[in-house]
Amino acid sequence: MKRIFVFAASILITVSAMAAAPNSKVIKSFSETFPNATNVKWNDESNGYSVSFAQNGNLQKIFYSKHGNFVCSWKYNDGKQLPTNLTVALQQNYKNSNIIGVTEFTNNDGVMYEVKLSSNDDIYSVKSSADGNIISSDKIN
Repeated sequence: MKRIFVFAASILITVSAMAAAPNSKVIKSFSETFPNATNVKWNDESNGYSVSFAQNGNLQKIFYSKHGNFVCSWKYNDGKQLPTNLTVALQQNYKNSNIIGVTEFTNNDGVMYEVKLSSNDDIYSVKSSADGNIISSDKIN
């Protein structure tokens, strides 16, 4: 009787673990797109899977649907990889400022950037589209 209970419990645990893991389509898509990813951590969300990882010195997070389709991503970096038109717009609008960090958000509608800038004792949060148009700017300090 004890063996049957242990066997049933182990099957239940295995099935539960399999249900929580990303399906092979998600893993294959991720592995093909990011072959050099390190520190990969998967999370089972209520409506999909998220994966956080590092690649080329940048921290990234991607969200996939339960069917394995890309939904959106976040990439965190130091701003050295910003598009030239956005770099020029920031230099024109925030003279003598330094980029502290950048969050690049991508979904099926396109790419958006949130750039943190410091100037003297002030910190700004600037949201921009990929074409360099500044959408909003907030002074944090």
